[in-house]
Amino acid sequence: MTDDAYNLSRRKALAALGAIGAASAGTGLGTSAFFSDQETFENNRLVAGTLDMKVSWAEHYSDWSEDEAQYAHMEGGELVIDDLDGFMAATLQEQYPPGGLGPNEDPCDVLADVPEDLDLGGQPRPLIDIEDVKPGDFGEVTFDFALCDNPGYLWMNGELLENAENGLTEPEADDPDEGDVMNAGFGAGLAGLVGSLAASRLDTEPDADGDDGIVTRKNALRTATGAGFATLGVGAFAGSAAAAEGDVLGAADLPGHSVGVGIGFDGTYVYTLDGLQSSTLQVYTPTPGGSEASPVTATLVAEKNIVTGGGSPVFISTVDWDQGRERLWAADNGGGAHLIDVGDPTDGSEDAIAEFQFSAPSGLIDGLAYDGNGDTIWWSQDVQPTLYHFEADGTQIETITPTDQNGNPMGISGVATGVDVNGRPTLYVGNHTGAERIIRIYADDGTYISDFETPQGRIEDLACDPNTYDTTALLTMDAFDDTYFAFEIPEGSCLVGGVEEPQPPEEGIGELADALQVTIWYDDDCDNILDDTEEVVFEGSLADAMVQLGTGNGIPLAGDIDAAQGGGTGRNCYSATQRHCIGFRWDLPVDHANEIQSDSVRFDLGFYTEQCRHNDGSGMGVLNEEELEEEEEENGA
Repeated sequence: MTDDAYNLSRRKALAALGAIGAASAGTGLGTSAFFSDQETFENNRLVAGTLDMKVSWAEHYSDWSEDEAQYAHMEGGELVIDDLDGFMAATLQEQYPPGGLGPNEDPCDVLADVPEDLDLGGQPRPLIDIEDVKPGDFGEVTFDFALCDNPGYLWMNGELLENAENGLTEPEADDPDEGDVMNAGFGAGLAGLVGSLAASRLDTEPDADGDDGIVTRKNALRTATGAGFATLGVGAFAGSAAAAEGDVLGAADLPGHSVGVGIGFDGTYVYTLDGLQSSTLQVYTPTPGGSEASPVTATLVAEKNIVTGGGSPVFISTVDWDQGRERLWAADNGGGAHLIDVGDPTDGSEDAIAEFQFSAPSGLIDGLAYDGNGDTIWWSQDVQPTLYHFEADGTQIETITPTDQNGNPMGISGVATGVDVNGRPTLYVGNHTGAERIIRIYADDGTYISDFETPQGRIEDLACDPNTYDTTALLTMDAFDDTYFAFEIPEGSCLVGGVEEPQPPEEGIGELADALQVTIWYDDDCDNILDDTEEVVFEGSLADAMVQLGTGNGIPLAGDIDAAQGGGTGRNCYSATQRHCIGFRWDLPVDHANEIQSDSVRFDLGFYTEQCRHNDGSGMGVLNEEELEEEEEENGA
């Protein structure tokens, strides 16, 4: 555990409990305008409104002690509660405000920013802090919140901070299940699960009047995966959840390059083409660092002529590396797919030999990605809505029409292959419709997973780079600039050469995050119980939950009013000043035994809100730690 996990101000601790509203008001996210006017045209004024999120909570934990067993029993492997009021009273661990919110109390007056009793010696005290958790134990926290004083969009977010083995007891080491569970823990252990946001997207269905795109509480798909922070004898809970997906890791100028759409990476070198179609392959050594305002300069290693075996030039628009064949897949704007033998990438006197493979749709081809899992090719034309999927021999498998964060078709510019999530293949695609965005989708049907905005003027092809920067990066070309950008994406979530990089065996990663089961739901009656009529937001392992909660702004939640009523568009907003509740339950199934002995988990949970008015629910992004500190300094916090 590092000191960073506890280097939290009271304001940041509030973020962990979901009260981002204070930060939002500081950055203008909570600003609205009220205009009053007299006939004399005097005393005109504009008044800034506020968006401040207030929270409270009630926590329950059941370890089957005598004082609670009298109220419930097991029947056929299911928990049967005989006396609900008695059971809830016996399992209550903590409640704020004490006794709950009174029927005549205003949530905006009573609910918390950060109560002093969350501070422990200047550090936030974990809300969930339980040791000696046994199979069969379970716990629950219901978060009450109110948006004061404007409607807002809401996301639930989080981060897995630790999934520790804490050594092996003799029975644990002897258990045949020890080490067999896929580790979705801290660091590289998340690689196989990163970005599993499919369940967090909200479906858009026609309303009763036939209008498309109206997202309601009843038609929203609510099965997600995410992250959290707690210690359960086992794990702990506190802190600020600031997702980093989409952060600019670097920007590099390309000497000798002016206009172009293609980019590829073979694990060592970056490949580009100078021009919308060119017979010259440019080879660069990537340089870490740089920013939009001050890019670094990549090193031009060589320029190689692209020719056929007979020496005729071949004009190419974009490329992608095939690790198995040790060749570049390449596209020409006439619809030709080629394999290029680069030879020695550093030898500019040696030609790169292109061999034609098959014909595909023509146009400006700025999207090409090789997937080694099935030996297939993804292909896209500039600013078109369709992705084409081919076998390596040119047999067309399918076409898909991906959708963005609002459920609309995209103007696709660029594609890169992602890792499988929940057994489903994923892709990263560039979207040139509206603001330039990179959107992650499921490759089997094109449905939206997550997205982030880029500062580029015209996003083009994409390439995966897990080697140059401290974490996995997605490289993107700008059509009319000599600079490529590197954006942070979840660790291990994309492929180089169509294959996953081999991961060294993890040491000290426990099985607990995979064993713990989590349910998040809309607790409409705020009674801490998941009723039959209430809708589930997420159901799955804690490890999966942390992935989805930790991607982008987190899991988008559908509020109680339609967006138009709050002055926005897209998914539902939450009404102002009203009390709303979200339930978070964890349990350790009885079928887990010695393999989890002594394991522990720690995770953050939080909420993020933005004003509804003039927004569409796609999100402006959560500030990272450095940005939060800069904002606090500017505002004198």
